[in-house]
Amino acid sequence: MLTFKDLQEIEELIHKVVKDLISHLPSKDDFYTRMDMLSKEIKDAREELAAHSISHDRLTENDEELEKRVSVVEKKVGAYTMNN
Repeated sequence: MLTFKDLQEIEELIHKVVKDLISHLPSKDDFYTRMDMLSKEIKDAREELAAHSISHDRLTENDEELEKRVSVVEKKVGAYTMNN
C-alpha cells in the first residue's frame, strides 16, 4: 500500500514531467502578444488586398473608357485598330 510520502513523491514526479513537457510553450502574455501581432498582419494584408483590387477595378474602368474614346476618334479620322 502507498504511503503519504509515496504519494507526495509521485506528485513531485508528475509535476516535473509536466513542467518539462510544457517548458517550450510561451507564457500566456507572450502568446497573446504574438497573436495580436499576427492578427494585425492579417488585417493589414486584407486591407492592402482590398485597396489593390479597387485599384485594378479603376484601371479596368479607365482602360474601357479610353478604348471607347480611341474607337470614336479612329472612326472620325478613318483609322482602324486591330480590335475593329
